[in-house]
Amino acid sequence: MNTYQLENEFLRVQAIDYGARITSIYLKEKGIDVAVGCDRPEDYLLDAGANFGAAIGRYANRISGARFSLNGKEYRLPQNDGENCLHGGRGFAFRYFDCAKTAPDRLSCTYTAADMEEGFPGEMKVRIEYILDGASLRIRYHASCNQDTVCNLTNHSYFNLNGGGTVLDHELQIDADFYQPIGTDGVSSQAPAPVEGTPFDFRSTATVGARIDKDHPQLTAGTGYDHNFVLNGTGFRTVATLSSQQSGIRMHVVTDLPGIQFYSGNFMNSPAPLLRGGRPQRPREGLCLETQLFPDSPNHPEYPDCVLQKNENFFSETAYVFEIFR
Repeated sequence: MNTYQLENEFLRVQAIDYGARITSIYLKEKGIDVAVGCDRPEDYLLDAGANFGAAIGRYANRISGARFSLNGKEYRLPQNDGENCLHGGRGFAFRYFDCAKTAPDRLSCTYTAADMEEGFPGEMKVRIEYILDGASLRIRYHASCNQDTVCNLTNHSYFNLNGGGTVLDHELQIDADFYQPIGTDGVSSQAPAPVEGTPFDFRSTATVGARIDKDHPQLTAGTGYDHNFVLNGTGFRTVATLSSQQSGIRMHVVTDLPGIQFYSGNFMNSPAPLLRGGRPQRPREGLCLETQLFPDSPNHPEYPDCVLQKNENFFSETAYVFEIFR
């Protein structure tokens, strides 16, 4: 297993080739690592499903019933989340990427997924770039396939802008008028619902913990927040902002994708791996803001198109932009 370090005057970022995982995002001015991670690269081998810092594919989030049809043929996937397929089964998070630094502040990670790997059609070639640009970490996703397939790539970093402790005091704003309700199996297979008048209204800034324990069926279904938000606007735009009054750090999420999964770290309770400093995992000590296409899109033609056509190129970019506000 190899470790790579990117650095500029604002940030020092570390990644490993196993899962192309981001293991550290260190803000130099504050002396705080805002990425929840482990002490040693080999600790990530013990990560059975939290996916700390990992590249996620071929299909991020859940596919209902672990099956979908494409071009008249049904494909069956691993059932690793009840009866559903989550994050592509034993997908990119568990694969070794071929990584190379192309500059002191750039890392290129490539992987070729074999035809029918984890049940998905076609040989898919993936390249993920991590780029430091001032106080931002840009992630660029490239993919192509020799057959029609489905493609939904994201990064599963957990953020804690205080470097430790709960994230319930973090302030969050998400530019979304709608979110996708989930069933008891966690699948967002229902039509988008308005956030207005619900604990899912983050159009104005609210703390993560302000409404997380409200008596609401969707919070019960997710044991907190674990939902896709239907983002407003199109193009490369700011879609969410996370802030900590304690540390004085703010993070803007900028993307060209239509959805973002807000996961409040409800199931951070596995005995392994231990987190940085040898600390045990504790629920809600990190949160994820995973930019994405919609969950279960292969089974919902009315959702944003997730089909990557044969020999066409997929490209998407997400940036995490950091700001010190006091």
